[in-house]
Amino acid sequence: MTDRMILETIDRYGVAKEFFDCHDKVVEVCDSLERIERILKIFGSLDELEKALDLFSKQNYVLKEYFTLEEACAYLGVRKSTLRHYSSNHILPTYKPSGRLMFKKADIIAFIEKSHTMSNEEMKEFARNYCENNNFMPVPRLPKHRKK
Repeated sequence: MTDRMILETIDRYGVAKEFFDCHDKVVEVCDSLERIERILKIFGSLDELEKALDLFSKQNYVLKEYFTLEEACAYLGVRKSTLRHYSSNHILPTYKPSGRLMFKKADIIAFIEKSHTMSNEEMKEFARNYCENNNFMPVPRLPKHRKK
């Protein structure tokens, strides 16, 4: 076998290797597409799949007792800097096992409930109770003047 024949054989081997490498990638892509098609048959569309993933994510929060910084941010809908501010100013209790910042779900819920704003009915009830407990007499309402 001549040098030229050896070089041609090596070239053909390189071309064949590239073909089979590409073929493996094509097979991998086809397998991935088949998996995607099976998933879409279950959920119907990408929108439905996205809704299911969102629901799963929300259910995951229900099961957890402690959140990471990222999870707590997503749960509260705030940025990391805001949550770090709450932590460093002791607005929201934190836990640091192994130096990792964690938030207890019950503490987060208590934090949310502390920032409750009263409705009109709640304010009226609060004022009524306050007046009764502090011996305030209600101010009688004056009749409205009618225009002639």
